[in-house]
Amino acid sequence: MMKLALPLLVLLGFVVGMAAGRWTAPVASGPPATTNIDTFRSALREQDRLTRTHDLSRFLLAFGPEDATETVAALEANRIGVLEHEMQLIMFGWTRFDAPAAFAWAKTDTYGKQGMAEKAAMFAWGFRDPLAAIEHLKADDEFDPESPLARAIVSGWSRNGDVPGVTDFIIAMPTSKHRSMLANNLTAIIANESTEDAISWAEAIPLDAPGEFKRVAYLRTMSALAQRDGPRAMRWYEEHRARDYTESSLDVLARRFVEYHDPDLLFAWLVALPPIAGQLVDTERDSAIRAGFRLWMKKKPSQASEWLELQAAILPGLDPAVAEMALARSRSAKKFDPAEALGWAIRIQDPKLRRDTIVPIARRWRRRDLDALNAWLSTADLSEEIREAILSEKPREQKVGSAKPARASKRRRP
Repeated sequence: MMKLALPLLVLLGFVVGMAAGRWTAPVASGPPATTNIDTFRSALREQDRLTRTHDLSRFLLAFGPEDATETVAALEANRIGVLEHEMQLIMFGWTRFDAPAAFAWAKTDTYGKQGMAEKAAMFAWGFRDPLAAIEHLKADDEFDPESPLARAIVSGWSRNGDVPGVTDFIIAMPTSKHRSMLANNLTAIIANESTEDAISWAEAIPLDAPGEFKRVAYLRTMSALAQRDGPRAMRWYEEHRARDYTESSLDVLARRFVEYHDPDLLFAWLVALPPIAGQLVDTERDSAIRAGFRLWMKKKPSQASEWLELQAAILPGLDPAVAEMALARSRSAKKFDPAEALGWAIRIQDPKLRRDTIVPIARRWRRRDLDALNAWLSTADLSEEIREAILSEKPREQKVGSAKPARASKRRRP
């Protein structure tokens, strides 16, 4: 069974920082409430979505125990057409006074997507009282931290202002994709309020948090930060650079920066990063340059190509981008242009990267058109070692009886 309680010092610095009450449970506000059940029935039949949502909210804001029987009857009579977000509204109203009854009814609901009402109930209950929702599932032996119902609880919990509590819960979960997804959702919610709050949250995670959660928190926060404030993400990376938990974060920063900001600024910053102490080659920086440029090539290939043509000679640290450009020009089977690809590859300054880029492209060209390759080699400025590596490749031979059977066509589901 998963432990919910972690040492009280977890996130202490973050809690102190939030003591002013920035994150408090939201106060409901909106249209004037009404207890008229006819308003609820009419809303469920209304096709204008604005009017429908308005009237549902009016009733649910005043919905109380005395209205439960008639409300459930009206809901069951008009269940067809109730959408997922509307079911969440209904459950938000119901869980204010009787969350167990709301969940019990949801378990009997069989209309629509499987488990939709149950997840809506647990989302609302997680917002209202997540620990009670968890205990309810445990009492019925239904609690699994990676189940859709548990994820719904955490999703609601992430929105109710109890950031330290939901963080402790996620940290204590088994390491999995679900845990990372919940951490990502929580980070996005915090960052939407304030990127500085998101930074404070990630920095407050202990280095020894289970399941490398410090690294998870840093990566997720870097992703959210780089999307919203690229320059701040750069500064934050510099503040924590070379720490174990920042592994892969520079790739994340690069991809988000290219997607949401000016790539020119990113690459100028990357090549200017000073070397990490004790490292001859900054592999993380080179990887980020490749990752960022690969995405730029995918999104705006002409712009990326034109920019690199102008910058490559000025910024020698762009070798990884030049290599990516060369490989991009050689990957497509229909648009394979080995001469252009190798024209980029020979501009690479780093000897090892230059060789590792030129050789596979030239070998592929050799298999396609040996005469054309030889004509190119006759004028190319290449070392003997690279020439030998290109020409020494043994031709591929297919063994007798080794031909693979034709792949069966996939049948589409009806």
